[in-house]
Amino acid sequence: MAPGLPGFYVNAIDGAPIGPSAGSCGTAIFTRAATWAVNICSDHRWDPWREVALAAGLRACYSCPIFDAGGVVLGSFALYWAEAHQPGPEDRRRVEMGTALAAIAIERAQTEAAMAHAAKHDGLTGLPNRAFFLSQLREALSGPGGGHGVAVLFMDLDRFKVVNDSFGHAEGDRLLVAVADRLRAITRDGETVARFGGDEFTLLCHVGADPGHAQVVAARVAEALSRPFPVGPRQFHVSVSIGVAFGDEGRAPEDIVRNADLAMYRSKQRGRSRIETFDSSLLLGSRQRYDDEAALRRSIDADDVTLHYQLIANLVTGRPTGMEALLRWRRSSGEMVAPPVIVAIAEEVGLIDQLGLQILATALDQLVALRAAGLVGPAFSVSVNVAAAQLADKSLPEAVLDALRVRGLHPAHLRLELTESHQLGEDPETGTALARLNEMGIPVVIDDFGTGYSSISRLRELPVKGLKVDRSFVAAVGTDHGRARQLLTGILAIGRALELPVVAEGVETPEQLQLLRDLDCGEAQGFFLARPQGGADLNLLLATHPSW
Repeated sequence: MAPGLPGFYVNAIDGAPIGPSAGSCGTAIFTRAATWAVNICSDHRWDPWREVALAAGLRACYSCPIFDAGGVVLGSFALYWAEAHQPGPEDRRRVEMGTALAAIAIERAQTEAAMAHAAKHDGLTGLPNRAFFLSQLREALSGPGGGHGVAVLFMDLDRFKVVNDSFGHAEGDRLLVAVADRLRAITRDGETVARFGGDEFTLLCHVGADPGHAQVVAARVAEALSRPFPVGPRQFHVSVSIGVAFGDEGRAPEDIVRNADLAMYRSKQRGRSRIETFDSSLLLGSRQRYDDEAALRRSIDADDVTLHYQLIANLVTGRPTGMEALLRWRRSSGEMVAPPVIVAIAEEVGLIDQLGLQILATALDQLVALRAAGLVGPAFSVSVNVAAAQLADKSLPEAVLDALRVRGLHPAHLRLELTESHQLGEDPETGTALARLNEMGIPVVIDDFGTGYSSISRLRELPVKGLKVDRSFVAAVGTDHGRARQLLTGILAIGRALELPVVAEGVETPEQLQLLRDLDCGEAQGFFLARPQGGADLNLLLATHPSW
């Protein structure tokens, strides 16, 4: 700042490098000491700038470095004279006073700028934050067209929790910074990328009259994040679920972001690492989900869990050997909610552990009642489904064992069924929980075998004690008997090779039952054998129909 100097002189020295011969100011900054030129015409430190200084009518200069409170040089403060001049005490006092005032002004300006930046940017990644993103989106929505041609991408890293849980939050933070750097690198003019919170990021772009351009942008993001991230000694592989929403689908920035978030959530539901676009059905579904969450929370808090039980039969003797506990929950409208939906809601609102223990307790109480009534033998067991999220709770194995002990039941009286689609053993907590349950003698069975991500090699490594063949393989018997027989034969062969008992689900016809017997399948369950029953009806069924 030099309003009293000619513009051409200011332009000439603006951005010039400092050094031992950089005029009075550049030299003062470089040496961190006051510097004066009594006569610019003869001072060698002014050699690079002499001509421009003389053209500006400058003949003498006294410059002093400006320091902040920490001793960092912020710049310099200078007095110029039109004639050769030897600075005296008064000159030095003026410069010292000006230097002190300049330091205060600069530090105040820097502090205000830092505070303004912090208010708009994420402290970890340096990306714009939620507030700044929403303000940018609000501005875009208020422009010509009222939001038409504006798109928002809502991005969530898949399975980021595994990184935090496995390697610690510091490593997770470093990965987030690397992701932010890559997003920043691929962001183009007219686009705004922000960290919305946690492992969620948003991107604002202008697509004009071509909504399909949002898909192009989303694909660019997905491709960029699919490449490995070197973080310290490790390389992390990240995928991202992306939801897309457009500006003309909501009245406020928060509405557009919510819509994109709903689309992202559908991406998660459909298998992750996908790009989904918002439509109005998602909004209706989200409101239904909110109502479901509230109702489920009330049911769990009231310990009001309803279970039905489906018998499992030995295909050699025809007698029931156990039963599977099936969660039942009905909306206020009377519509039944599928168990996977209930589990997903419970996981999202943090109630899965409480719900799981209630289901376990209710199922074990039912088994105790059947044994007391003499309706089942001492080897009869109950199967309870366990969500993979429950295995992340280190206290689960001990809680299960305590539930058995207080009811006088042996660990073999319980089977825990875990669906293979949760990529068993990939999370350290999952493997630890499985190992501990195995040590306790509580058998874990892989449910829906043949439909998920597991492999035979993983089956060899995991401490599981049985397989349940997914009902889709049994149902295929009626439509493609030859191929269905081959598939079932192969799965049963895997079970025999690994010495794992196999239960076939979904038996609905006598032909399916006979095929399973011909293939030496050990156990089965399904509507043909017994439909799921409530407690009283189950008692009657066992009393009147002890075998098949």
